[in-house]
Amino acid sequence: MEEDDVTMDDYLFPFSAIVDQRHMKMALVLNAINPNIGGVLIKGTSGTAKSTAARGMAVLLPPIEVVSDCHFNCYPTDEMAQCDRCRERVLKGEKLPVTIKPRSFVDLPLNATEDRVAGTIDVTRALKDGIKALEPGLLAKANRGILYIDEINLLDDHITDILLDAAALGVNVVEREGISISHPARFILIGTMNPEEGELRPQIADRIGLQVENQALKDQRLRAEVMKRREAFLRNPKRFISQYQGEQHRLRSSIEQATRLLPSVSVAERLYEAVASLVLKMGVESHRADITILECAKAMAAFNGRTYVNASDMLEAATLALGHRLPHDPFTPVELDTRELQRHLEEILGEPVPISTNGEPKEEGNAKGAAVTFIEQPEIEEMSLENEGTAARHLRRAQSALGKRDMEVIGEGKGKYIRPKFFEGNVSNIAMDATLRAAVCRTAVHGSLFEVTLQDLREKTKRHRSHYVIAFVVDNSWSVHVGVTLEKAKGVAFDLLCDARLYKDKVGLIAFKQGRPAEAFVCLPFTNNYVAAAKRLKEIPVCGSTPLPDGLRKALDMLRLYGIKYHDAISTIVVISDGKPNVPILLSEDPYEEMFELCHVLRRRGMLSFFIDVTTGHKDQENLCRKMADLSGGVYVPATIG
Repeated sequence: MEEDDVTMDDYLFPFSAIVDQRHMKMALVLNAINPNIGGVLIKGTSGTAKSTAARGMAVLLPPIEVVSDCHFNCYPTDEMAQCDRCRERVLKGEKLPVTIKPRSFVDLPLNATEDRVAGTIDVTRALKDGIKALEPGLLAKANRGILYIDEINLLDDHITDILLDAAALGVNVVEREGISISHPARFILIGTMNPEEGELRPQIADRIGLQVENQALKDQRLRAEVMKRREAFLRNPKRFISQYQGEQHRLRSSIEQATRLLPSVSVAERLYEAVASLVLKMGVESHRADITILECAKAMAAFNGRTYVNASDMLEAATLALGHRLPHDPFTPVELDTRELQRHLEEILGEPVPISTNGEPKEEGNAKGAAVTFIEQPEIEEMSLENEGTAARHLRRAQSALGKRDMEVIGEGKGKYIRPKFFEGNVSNIAMDATLRAAVCRTAVHGSLFEVTLQDLREKTKRHRSHYVIAFVVDNSWSVHVGVTLEKAKGVAFDLLCDARLYKDKVGLIAFKQGRPAEAFVCLPFTNNYVAAAKRLKEIPVCGSTPLPDGLRKALDMLRLYGIKYHDAISTIVVISDGKPNVPILLSEDPYEEMFELCHVLRRRGMLSFFIDVTTGHKDQENLCRKMADLSGGVYVPATIG
């Protein structure tokens, strides 16, 4: 292709120019060949080409035949995959107009509303003409194309639920005011996320077929090549793209040929049973794992130009499909041992199973094994919990008493639209269905011409689940270490982390460090990454002093700053201590007086607070944690560890 032939549609960094990251590229190619795989989740830190690959992949997809005047990109010949309107036209004997167009690439923003994603009923036509009509959303546009979600782990729960339903059924159902309309919604789901920013809901992770984890390149030569290619692309994008047109064309042709070959690919009976046995051996319960491995292996065989699936295809597919489905401790990283998979499959089949790398997109001279490599993180030792669950039960009991886990109803902003209300001046939050219905009813009663006036306007009332943001102040002083051992005090915090994970609360950790004088420090900012939280908790060292007032102050500052951005968050402080400070914030002050004054600040700000008492002193000793709880209006919890 000549340089002048490059179109604006191809004005993206070429997929084939991405350095290394072969597992990610292979997973995307396989989904392009066989959408029944169920999409791919790409995990990795910032700057590892996740978004670049997803957008570059869209250019390689072959064009499709669609009904030219249909909003949903319906198949012209497959009635089972058509919308209601196209089927009605076929039944009437109408010949559907056909056109060829590129597959759509739909970028779903994190702040998208329910109506924007799923679509909404065209109430005007429904009320005036009695016609059920849909104003299409992003799912309609994504049908038979790609739905791309960057930072998928940060997507609102109610939007995630819509995607889950559509992905499971292949159909999007929109229901409003007693009217229900559906349309086909079959798409390749590509999600990207940074694990440092939190976890993905297990329900949606299981529904995504494959998962790969991009690692930052460790080879200095490969990193140098990344810089060179990026520099060349920015200097002259058109020329750089033209240099890779040959590789792009070959890869596009391979995908098209594999797509045509896929229906002819067969699977031997023994491989069906081998996959089932392998999944059971790995302790995976979801049947989606078996199905995904099968569909992925078929795509791999077709990509390699074969009409049959072999054992190597199954092994390669299993490395891509099983990693995120393995049973594991949620506070430890997922690790998939490909050699173990290979050994299990060889035992099941009774024959050697080589790891195949034929036909895979890879860097010249840098082919690696077929195993998915997960980021290695230090193992987290099991923490002793002699009073396991006590603190978490107190936390849940207090939350239930305050009704804090209920859905908060709000008038605007994010959330699920539940009902209309009278207009209060927010023109960006108009409920069109209720507004038009009010206008129709009013004009019908008065016998006047239909028009919408100010008195007809209605706003949307939305709701979403409020979340906790919890600042843990962990006393790692010598007095706690001597009295009950620091590890057991950490165990109480670990118990609370387990509870926070169930509700997707954000947690932050504050501990003490030695200095002149000793001070508190934020060892983990607020995050949903509970693996990182557990790791940091384990690594907290013993500090010789107890700057507890400074710890309370830093926790208050963290929560105040977080509350500026997220007004609906419920601020919570959890103090795990013996309540015996010996380092003041101001050297001229009494640390006890400072600590008690900060407790009064907690009460004035209305923050939820918990004081986990890890003291093992005599019965007649003043209970300082209880006094702190009383002054702050918080909850006192005896840890009784010892």
